[in-house]
Parts: sequence; structure tokens; C-alpha cells
Amino acid sequence: MFDTRETIIQALEALGRHPGLAGASATVVVLAGRAAGILIGEIRTNTADCDVVAWPDGFSRSGPIEGCAQDIAKAHGLPTDWFNSECSLTSGWKLPPDYRDRWERVGRFGPLDVRCISRLDLIAMKMLATRDRDMRDLESLRPRAQELDWVGGFVATLKERFPGEAQTIDIAKARLLDMRKSPRAQSHED
Repeated sequence: MFDTRETIIQALEALGRHPGLAGASATVVVLAGRAAGILIGEIRTNTADCDVVAWPDGFSRSGPIEGCAQDIAKAHGLPTDWFNSECSLTSGWKLPPDYRDRWERVGRFGPLDVRCISRLDLIAMKMLATRDRDMRDLESLRPRAQELDWVGGFVATLKERFPGEAQTIDIAKARLLDMRKSPRAQSHED
């Protein structure tokens, strides 16, 4: 279980030192979800995993890095899927096309150049998620009015591009409306 930035960094350092990655080419890996929120100092709760949302082009999602991560899990008592790319299978439409322009660098761990999605992109992903814990995360992020406006602009573009996600998009629009009306959200405007 990861409850601080330091615990995630320790696991990433162990992964970067894994012999299976020795001599590997530099690889950019982008994290999302709660781990990203913890790493960028925006979420103060725990998570069981590091959701990898972006690998470099042509990189296998089930390749050697995840295999090495499973070895680290055994050695450090972590869940076997603590470092996984399952999120990347469903998150592509939940991230704005320009999210790469806002990556936040975490650090270099062996060949792994680890980055996180930005606060804005984390808010967008959480707004489009359907689990209760994502809503709690969104509430703890306490988006400001201008952030809600930005996310609203992004969400407004999705229905035409992803008609199969219409129900989730409508839920996100309703959440945005509720958050904009909330006195709590209004009291945190800058």
C-alpha cells in the first residue's frame, strides 16, 4: 500500500534497479490515478497501485517492465499488479489530446523516466470515472472554478468523438454542474 510520495518513490527506485532492466533504453512512463495525485502532492490518501497511462510508442504493455515490477512486488510485499498498464486500455478517451504538454516529471529510476499527468488532467480523468472513490478523490482535489470551466470545455468535446461513452459523459456533465453550484467549490476560487 502506498500512502506517501516516498513509498511510491522507493518502489520506483527498486524497479529502476531491477537487473532485468539493466542496459535497457531510456523509457518514458506516465502515471495517472491516485499514484499521480500523491506524487504531485494533490491527493492525500492511499493507493495499491501505480496506473501507467502512457508508454512510449511501440512499447509492449505486458513486457519486461511489468514482469520486473512483479518481482519487486514479491520482494517488497506489494500487490503483484502494483505497477500496471490496465488504466491505459480505458483512459485514452478520458485524457485531453494535449495532456502530454502538461506532464509533470517525477524522476529517473534506472532507465525509467517517470512522469505524471497534471492536476488538470487528473481532474478530467476523475470527473469521467464512475467509481465512488474517484468522486471522493475529485472532492479532495477541490477544483477551482477556472479548472471546472477548463474540464467542462474538454468534456463538451467528447460526445461527438466518443458516442459510445455518452452515458458516462452525461454523468460527468452533471457532476460538473453540481460542483460549480457547490458553495464549497465557490469558496475556493482564486
